[in-house]
Amino acid sequence: MVHQMLQSEKPIEGTCHHCRSKTAVVKCQDCLPRPLHCAACDVSIHTSMVFHNRSSMIEGFYRPLPPTTRIREEKGGKFSFHGRECILPVMHPCCDCCSGQTTFSAGKQVILIGMNGRYNVSLPTVSCSCGKALDVGISELIESGYWPATVHFETLYTVDLLATYEDLKITAPGMSGQAFVGMLEQRTKLFGRCGKICGDTMQKSFLEWSYAKFEVERLSEVDEFRCPACTPSMLAVSVDGNRKLYRFKSHSGPNGFFEGVFLANDTEVTSFVNHIRASTGHNPGKGRCGGSEWVAARES
Repeated sequence: MVHQMLQSEKPIEGTCHHCRSKTAVVKCQDCLPRPLHCAACDVSIHTSMVFHNRSSMIEGFYRPLPPTTRIREEKGGKFSFHGRECILPVMHPCCDCCSGQTTFSAGKQVILIGMNGRYNVSLPTVSCSCGKALDVGISELIESGYWPATVHFETLYTVDLLATYEDLKITAPGMSGQAFVGMLEQRTKLFGRCGKICGDTMQKSFLEWSYAKFEVERLSEVDEFRCPACTPSMLAVSVDGNRKLYRFKSHSGPNGFFEGVFLANDTEVTSFVNHIRASTGHNPGKGRCGGSEWVAARES
């Protein structure tokens, strides 16, 4: 296994797997089973597939290439690195003229955070032959699987990243958000990219996405807290553990988020307690279990 690992670090010499004529200069781990590309095929294929993990082979070893870097063949058969515009793959807005032809160009720079770290990409600008210029909006972003972290979309997160983070918080509650962000930054460097990731922005976006998902599930009548053993009549509810239900003083209005989901409303609790006390003997200060007093059952 050690020998095979060493062999895999040696660049593969050969022709491009796509045009079958030019020398391969780029290896893409996500284009299997045809990973080798010449300079021209690399640009044509990866213009739309910007999230593929590519590596340069022109220096005798593998060097990770960010999506914003391409290889160009110079005169004399030499190769050099050059920058390029990287457009975010997203659903394009449609013009209402119904007859015009559209062209695409790179718009403003944005930051995208995914499971493989940070990407510096551009939002596309759609130009129609009728003269209109259409910008990508929140509807196109969410339909394409992105979650905007800011009002003007300077930072985006993939929904897959937020869903994975939610699963990790459930299966590994002790994992911190900063540790998860640190892992994303390490993967950013591993694939030849650069840039920091703000943990506070990611936490805020995750909470916004969680609440929006909760509202959608509520409208769809999805009840995640229903006990199959107690259905249709709930027998008992036991609350234990700190779920970090912060009280946000800046929240406008009398009601908070997730009202009545994690903690029951005061009116419902009071009505339930009065019903129990009316049905049984109320003896404050003592809790009987058989013939002995039970401290944990004491009423106060």
